[in-house]
Amino acid sequence: MMRGKKSRVLQFEAAILAADLEALEAEGVEPELLEELETAGVESAAEALVSMREARTKINEVKRDRLWSQWKCDVSIQTSWQPSEPCQSHHKVF
Repeated sequence: MMRGKKSRVLQFEAAILAADLEALEAEGVEPELLEELETAGVESAAEALVSMREARTKINEVKRDRLWSQWKCDVSIQTSWQPSEPCQSHHKVF
């Protein structure tokens, strides 16, 4: 579902960029400047995608670490009546 939304947003933004570039072309802006603007727009979009992917990866790592910590805590509680150190994974303060 999220991928569809991202795709629509990117398509919408690309359409706006194309319309803006066409309007500038109709006004007689030099082709070199138009190409430079188009490249800058595409590069910005690519950088934004990379940033979102990096953030999503980091979020998944945090989730995975928390699940592992919770699992480890649950296993230690189930396997021994008195774990060597108290499990604090559910009471973290940020």
